[in-house]
Amino acid sequence: AALETLRIAKAVDPAIVAAIGGPHPTFMYPEIYADPANRVDYVLRGEAEETLPLLLAAIPQGKAGEVEGVAFLKDGEPFATPLRAHVPDLDSLQPAWHLLDWKDYHYNIEPWGRMASMLTSRGCMMGCSFCSHRQFWRGDWRARSPENALAEVRLLVEKFGVEFITLIDPYPTNDPVRWERFLDLLIATRLPVKLLMETRVEDIIRDEKILPKYRAAGVIHLYLGTEGGSDEQLVALNKGSTVDLKDRKSVV
Repeated sequence: AALETLRIAKAVDPAIVAAIGGPHPTFMYPEIYADPANRVDYVLRGEAEETLPLLLAAIPQGKAGEVEGVAFLKDGEPFATPLRAHVPDLDSLQPAWHLLDWKDYHYNIEPWGRMASMLTSRGCMMGCSFCSHRQFWRGDWRARSPENALAEVRLLVEKFGVEFITLIDPYPTNDPVRWERFLDLLIATRLPVKLLMETRVEDIIRDEKILPKYRAAGVIHLYLGTEGGSDEQLVALNKGSTVDLKDRKSVV
C-alpha cells in the first residue's frame, strides 16, 4: 500500500521525491528496486529521524550518497550507504502529533475511543527467530525517561483527546526500575487513559507483586508471546527462556 501511494504521487508529479522507510524497506531495498513498478527514489534504512533532514538537504546538491542510512539506485543498481548510529538520547525526539487528523485514529473495541500509538523505548536484545526487532534495532535497547514518556501521555490526553494508547515498544519492561517508575507516575497523575502493551511472559512473572500497579496505571490489554509449550519448541524459536521461566537470557 505504501509503494502504491508513492507510485500515485509520482504519477501526479514525477518531480516529487518519493521516500520510504521501516523494517521491510531497510532489509529488502534490493527487492523494491528490482520491481520497475515501484517508484521509490530513496529508502530510509533504520532509524530515520536524523537521516531524513540530512537527506532532504543533500538531494538538491546531488550528495545523497554522503548521507548515512539511505539506499537508492546508482547507475541503475541498488546502492546503500552505511547505517547511521542510533540516536543516543530518545528524550530529545518529539513526535509531530499536531500533523495527524485525529478523527481517523480510534480504538474499535468497546468502549470506542480515540487511540494513539507511542514508543517509550526502542530495541530488543532477544533473538526470537520469527521477529525482526533484534535485526532492525541491531541488538540494542534504549529507553526514554519515565518523566519524558509521561509528558507525552499527558500531551496526547489533554491536548488531543486520546483515550487509549498502545505502547508499541517491543520490550517496554526490560528495565524493571524504570518500568515501575513509569507506572507510579501514571498512577499519580490519574490521567483518563487506558493502555495496551506487549511484553515477555517472564517479565509478568517477575512483576507478580506489582501487577496491581499495571491495573491502577490503566493497563487493560497485555499481549504475551506463548509460541511454544515445550523447551524444545522454545529452543527452536530461540526464545531465550524455558517453560519454567528459570532461565532468561539473550541468545545470540
